[in-house]
Amino acid sequence: DSKGNIINYVEFSKKGKEKVNDKFEYNTNGKLLKSEWGRHGKTRRSHVYTYDLNEHLVRREDLNSKGKTSVFNLWNYNEGGCLLSFEMRKGKQQKLRRKWVHTYYNGCDRKSSTAYNGSGKVLQTWSYDCKSEGEKLNPKKNETQICRWESVSQEYLIKVYQTFDENGRIIRTVSKYSIQDTLPLEQKEYNEKDELLRHFVCDKSYDKPLMSGSYRHGKEMYRYDYQYDGETMISWTHSWHGKIRSTIKLDYNRQGNLVLHKWTKRKGKLRWMGLVELAYQ
Repeated sequence: DSKGNIINYVEFSKKGKEKVNDKFEYNTNGKLLKSEWGRHGKTRRSHVYTYDLNEHLVRREDLNSKGKTSVFNLWNYNEGGCLLSFEMRKGKQQKLRRKWVHTYYNGCDRKSSTAYNGSGKVLQTWSYDCKSEGEKLNPKKNETQICRWESVSQEYLIKVYQTFDENGRIIRTVSKYSIQDTLPLEQKEYNEKDELLRHFVCDKSYDKPLMSGSYRHGKEMYRYDYQYDGETMISWTHSWHGKIRSTIKLDYNRQGNLVLHKWTKRKGKLRWMGLVELAYQ
């Protein structure tokens, strides 16, 4: 459309038969209202989205191939736009399956989060009372303590988030932001042995990644590197243990719309090329 959103995505087989036909609808502000996922001439599933006056997502309905509701999600916010609760419902009767409730100190500074099952039983609680570096984290059944603190240098704002993983081991996430406009630049995740687990670098937006990688025992496992022409992504490479495994290249028309996908393996051998028909308004 006029905002660059894809409204129709079509793929064909080598014999010219339609394989994929996905359709998307948006409101005047570019927010997604409906998505339909078509395969071999039939709609397999669709999603319908509803927003409040502040453009916050308040409802998402997932429909199956017969147009019947399979999943129903609800979001509720306070006057400041902070999320108060999230509900997952399922089936025609919209039976409650899970619910999360959040409380805050001031503004959107979260105090606690609690997860409930469909019967109202507490499944897990997250506490955000820990505010400074060095406070001791004590694993408790059905309760997770979270520590957060900040530091400032002449160039960066550093935010640290420390909690437990699903196995009760301490995980520390260190995020770096630009000091001028507090936009994201880098994020690293460490285990309790101070070994690097994940590394992510972006250009002042999570939507513009430059590099992302995963590590084990401090050694790199896989890595993705992204290249741009201005604000437009033109390629990315996938590496495994330091060796490039594949490269994706993207070509665009004069209007900036994607028209060609190229996927090459190691040594530059072409593995797949997709000339995709994209319909724009």
